[in-house]
Amino acid sequence: MDEILNERIVIEFFLSEIDHDSISYLKDRPYYKDKVQKRIEELLASERMNAKIQAAKGVWKALFEAAMTFIDPDKQGYDSLFAYFDEFVEFEELIFASDSYYRDHTLHCLWVYFLEEYLVRKEEFKPFFTSVSPSEILVDSFMELIHQIHLEDTFTDVVKVSTVAHAERTYGDSIRCVAALCHDLGYPLKKIEKINSCMKQMLPFFCVHSYQDFDFQFNNVQQEQINSFIDFLSSHLMATLDSDNPTMDFLETDIFEIDEQNNLIGLKEDALSKLTPERIELMRVNLKSNLIFSKMQSFILSYSSDFEEYRHGIMSAFLLARNLHAFQNLNYAAGADFEKLSPDIATFSAKQTILTSMADHTRPTYHMTRVSSNNTLLCFVDELEEFSRISRASQSREYVEEFCSTKVYPKDSWLHIDFIFSGENKALDPERAFIGRCKRFLTLFDVPKLEDVLKLKVSCIALHTDTTYTLELAKNHADIQINGISQDIPSYLKSPEFFTKEEYAVLS
Repeated sequence: MDEILNERIVIEFFLSEIDHDSISYLKDRPYYKDKVQKRIEELLASERMNAKIQAAKGVWKALFEAAMTFIDPDKQGYDSLFAYFDEFVEFEELIFASDSYYRDHTLHCLWVYFLEEYLVRKEEFKPFFTSVSPSEILVDSFMELIHQIHLEDTFTDVVKVSTVAHAERTYGDSIRCVAALCHDLGYPLKKIEKINSCMKQMLPFFCVHSYQDFDFQFNNVQQEQINSFIDFLSSHLMATLDSDNPTMDFLETDIFEIDEQNNLIGLKEDALSKLTPERIELMRVNLKSNLIFSKMQSFILSYSSDFEEYRHGIMSAFLLARNLHAFQNLNYAAGADFEKLSPDIATFSAKQTILTSMADHTRPTYHMTRVSSNNTLLCFVDELEEFSRISRASQSREYVEEFCSTKVYPKDSWLHIDFIFSGENKALDPERAFIGRCKRFLTLFDVPKLEDVLKLKVSCIALHTDTTYTLELAKNHADIQINGISQDIPSYLKSPEFFTKEEYAVLS
């Protein structure tokens, strides 16, 4: 089905999911279900843009409260967050006035969420959106091994990690909702420089020639909070295998996949066939597992850089962590002491996933090989949502309510994403939009390591010039075409950071 997507389609689909009790954080919660449903119906009935935005504020708050309380009932800080959101909506009016190409984020965050649910729940899209994460596959296979050889007592910490791996199944709906609603809340900080520039143009007319830019910085006390926040984002729960018996080393080579730090990362394909009763007994006596919260240094550097640049993804995550008690009541410590402090591992993991999803959607070093249910989905759908973003889009000061039309549909094992420009607004440049899409997708997706099922065709279609610009992405395949004719990718994008089609084919 290649229908034009719009706000009504995704909203009505979401309402039908509510009717079928398919939204986990609304199921058996009549107060939240009725409140969300009523607010969405008000949004659906709104026609004028101002009425839409006011209705959207109600939908945003109702959805956030329902989804977040499903993970943690602690609502301390909601007043502060909701007050910020009201200010955020008002501030967008100022940004619209300062930036000719600024585009709405108030409604956008809702459409991203509704579009996510539309894509992950519709049957025709399921082959492209992997519902099971690599950690779940690993834990499922390892748990099968543990149960078959009855070593649950030996691998108690690995059993605990299974709770983390399955947190997405319990809280996935809530994680997607909160992350999508909040992923752009830090955006105003990005526009301060633009506002400063506008003020510089105006003040000389008042004979004001000496002035300072609006600026801000965090003090030393706040820096400690920031460092702790970045450490939290950069750490991951891991199970380690240890033994006091040096003769157990052979298990690491023919049964377990272990990294340099003894973190358990997988099992050999034929592990079960090698487990004789004698070896099982050796494992029972000699092996032990530990659950640790391990810092990843490369992530610390990456997130620290994002914070220095005030990238709005990590600033949005910091806003949540700073204002909501639900993100401050996490008891944890790096290293092996983690399990002594945090008994509820599933909700712990869900909260961390929300924050990393938001931070990662603007992190330049973040790369995807698949589209799964949470952080990778937000990055992907954020790039697709175009069907209802108001913009001035030109110097004419006319507001454009539709940047372009969007179609998303499967065809011949490819997921097609068409951005269709009607040509009615001459200020919109389809090729400029396409080049931006190419740079973003070629940076976001790790082309040599893409999963085989993920094959994308992203097209910008200019109806007024009868020109179709297409980007094809698959494992070891990247091709930019104009009306079917391949282009030299680095030359077309005017950047040496990208490879040619032939180079992508042999990258590893």
